This record gives sequence, C-alpha cells and structure tokens, in this order.
Amino acid sequence: MNAMHVTNSLRLTTPSGVSLPVETAWFRDENPPTMRVLLSWDAFERVSSDLLFGFDRAAIPADLVPDTDVAIEARLKEDVDFPPDRSALRKQLANPEYSLRSTTSWLGTEIQQAPPLADTKLIESAFDTGDEPTVTEFTLEQSSSRFPTREPADGAIAVDALAAETNTKTGSALDPVIEGLEAEGWPYEIIDDGAQIELDATLDETHWPVRIHSVTDGLCVVTSTVPAQANPEDEASTYLSYNGEIRRGGFAFDETSGKLQFRTPFAPEDEPTSDVLAENLTAVAEHL
Repeated sequence: MNAMHVTNSLRLTTPSGVSLPVETAWFRDENPPTMRVLLSWDAFERVSSDLLFGFDRAAIPADLVPDTDVAIEARLKEDVDFPPDRSALRKQLANPEYSLRSTTSWLGTEIQQAPPLADTKLIESAFDTGDEPTVTEFTLEQSSSRFPTREPADGAIAVDALAAETNTKTGSALDPVIEGLEAEGWPYEIIDDGAQIELDATLDETHWPVRIHSVTDGLCVVTSTVPAQANPEDEASTYLSYNGEIRRGGFAFDETSGKLQFRTPFAPEDEPTSDVLAENLTAVAEHL
C-alpha cells in the first residue's frame, strides 16, 4: 500500500501570490506522487479563472453544481522532490515556502464534483440501539474552547493483514468497500457473518482495530478504536476542538469499554475507500 497523508485547512500558494484555501488534501506516495484536494466553490472559481494546476478551459466540466465542493486530482511534476516519509512530509507542509504547497508544482489531471458529506445524524442513529455500548459524543455543545491539533508521532501508519483464511464478497452494501480495498491493496478481514470489515492499524508500537460497517444503503462508517486517556473527561476539550475543525466525523468515548472511537462516514460509491481510511487513520495518529 502506498503511504498516504491527509491534512486539513491547508493553504496553497499561487503564481499571483494569493493563497488558495484547501479544505482537505490527500497526498499519495505513488509513482509519480499524487494529490487530491477538496475545495469550496469559491476556491474552485479561483482555480477556474486563473487556470491553476495547469488546467485549460476545456478541462473544466460544464456540469459542476455551483456552491458545492469540488475535488481536484493532480500529479507532482517530475522536477519536484517528494519527501521520503510521512514525518518529513508533515514538517515540510508546515512551511509556506515548501514547493509542494505551490500550485505550480502540480499538474491537474481531473476535476469532479465532490460527493456530499454523509449525514452524521444517520451515523448517530446507528449507534443508538440497545445492543450498542453507551457512547459519549464530543459535540460543539460541550464547550466553545478551541485548541490547536497535535502533530502525529513520527512513523508511518501500517495496515496489517489479519488472520482470515479467505476474503469473499459479502453480497451487501460493503461490496464497493471491498472492491476499493482490494484495488488499493489494503489487507482486511470480513467478520460478523459479513456485517463488518476489520483491519489492523499500526503506528510505531501502537496497534488498534479499524472496522467498516454499513449504516444504510449507500452509507458506511469507518471506526477506529484506541485506548482512552486515564481521565478522558480531561481531554474532552481537545477532542471537541478537533471535531470542530474537521469536515466530517469525530471522536466519541465508549463508556462501556473505556476506549476512544473515531468515526468517519462516507458513501463508498462516491469516493475512494482508501482516501477515507487515510483520513480516519491520520486523525487517530494525531492524538496517539
């Protein structure tokens, strides 16, 4: 699997010197390295008017819906170096002068309408059954405090194969997820008679399970589960701050197991499962 990194609220530099705000950026260590950026409509209009990322007029789809998010795929130009590991990438992205933060370092390959965010209320209802543990959600109603997010610990996140002998199609809403995992080489196991998919994530010496299950037709949730701090209430403001800064999903505390969960909703037919997994794992890594 190619190393991936996800960052929120990045600002790219443009030839005019005016920064381009990016809601979310996915970086993939491929050959050549690629980047996927999620832009607001206002930011995309700047891309369109200034022909950023090397696009020409003919490459801009005519059927984009105004006032909605737009996703752009781009590949790194051959004369620009890509960092050797995730830690170096994070450090260099923190520097506004770094070449990867310039739109001129990337060659745009595709523009498409971004999928709408999955409805968080559907996710909450999926965890609101009698069979599920009691969960404390960290919502914006708890506090208005905001803190900066933490940088992930050094090291790359690995997703290891579990002990499944075979993986087969489930014949369910998870089939698009499975197809995406297999296409990107993510090892996984089908559990609970096909109701969930499980992966094992590793960062340095820390391991945690990652599960994907279907909430409704066309809507799935990625859930990472990690040990919580000794007094999770003391960290509530940090989790709250992070939840308020990201575009979807968030942390929740499982009072029954005493563990912390991070959930990311997505529609597997509309966006790559690998991008959603990277988004989820990066969020967890920032708080380990």
